[in-house]
Amino acid sequence: AFDDRLEALVGSCDRPAPPAPDSDAADGVPASKLRPLLRSLQSHARSKPFRVPVDYVALNLPHYPTIITQPMDLGTVFKKLDRGEYSTAEAMKADVELVWANALRFNGADSWIAKPVSECRDLAEAKFRHAEATFESAQNAPAGGDERSLNGAVTNPSGTAIVTPQMRLHFWFNAKRLRSSEMLEVQRMVKKCRPAALVPLNSGDIKIDVDALDFRSFMRLDVHVRSVLVQR
Repeated sequence: AFDDRLEALVGSCDRPAPPAPDSDAADGVPASKLRPLLRSLQSHARSKPFRVPVDYVALNLPHYPTIITQPMDLGTVFKKLDRGEYSTAEAMKADVELVWANALRFNGADSWIAKPVSECRDLAEAKFRHAEATFESAQNAPAGGDERSLNGAVTNPSGTAIVTPQMRLHFWFNAKRLRSSEMLEVQRMVKKCRPAALVPLNSGDIKIDVDALDFRSFMRLDVHVRSVLVQR
């Protein structure tokens, strides 16, 4: 079964038990910390098409609701944030990603909207990574304060950004939800960015050695996997 072979596909590791639901690690970045992030997205020059709901009546797009069954825009995200509907960064991130996914789904990946989507999505992903790494750094920093962060990422004593056990755990649980074809795409991404992390097994499967991934490559994979799950 695919789930039984997942360890071979994403690399073996001693997986800790899932964090308790009420732990800070499980809750992730508090949504209350994300207002500046969302404000910067709304003020970005390329975000204008995404700031308010699509008025498909005024735009004479009667088929819009049949294609986009879960409409979302940055203004609505901000209202949900103000109403306390997001408990973590993950919940808000899913809605933000839905904004970009809807735009591409309705207009097409080769349409005029592709460039604004690409720029805004890259900005959003970078800001969410920064918020998550900063929060995780605060959660994992030793009592003596010896561990430092660089641009919000958790670092080792030499100052190199590292993939923490909590990040690996989140990646593992997300990867478990991927279909076989989606996992193959992840392997193709690894082949492009860090081929040494692909390890052939006697069974014929290909293992992704997560420990062989540099921080940037891991983050690219992590963001991709989350995006795949959001766009289903």
